[in-house]
Amino acid sequence: MKDLLIYNLDLLIKDIEDSYIPITVSNKMMTLFNEFSQDIPNEQVDNIIAIIAMSMGEEFLLTKVECLDIINNLKHSLCSS
Repeated sequence: MKDLLIYNLDLLIKDIEDSYIPITVSNKMMTLFNEFSQDIPNEQVDNIIAIIAMSMGEEFLLTKVECLDIINNLKHSLCSS
């Protein structure tokens, strides 16, 4: 399952690089979190919640770079575990 999560994270990264729409990123991350929560390291959950929270309003928006950093850190932690 971890490989499938990494694959989906790669797709999300490509989507962000092609067209950064915070609400879309938030919704996709929520879907991934719901499907793969058992594979996500506990130390990454707060960062993932920050991306999911972007759907709650402008005050929660992250920049494109911040989102990519969070997702790349998650991928790194999945690959090294």
